[in-house]
Amino acid sequence: MNKSDVEDIISLIRRRAGLPKLEPAKERQPIAGKSSVSTTKEITPSSGGGIASPLTETPSTRETHPIKIITSSDGILTHEYKNIKKLTFTDADTAEVVINREDV
Repeated sequence: MNKSDVEDIISLIRRRAGLPKLEPAKERQPIAGKSSVSTTKEITPSSGGGIASPLTETPSTRETHPIKIITSSDGILTHEYKNIKKLTFTDADTAEVVINREDV
């Protein structure tokens, strides 16, 4: 397929869709670069709240939703899986962090 073939196909598609032919883009000069400095104030952390990194998963605490079975569109293959329901971690301050997930 050469360039002429591609142009012919595109013109047929445009004619069928009623789209006008686009003109070539005009030559333009590049936009000059600018530099700037942020004027936002530094945010000071508040006490309490938040999670201290790193998180370490607490062993043997995962909870899962009930088993789901999915079947291929032709009905030949099936696959069983369980979505994670709850993950429990310990953060750097030894606080418990729990992530609850919806069964989707």
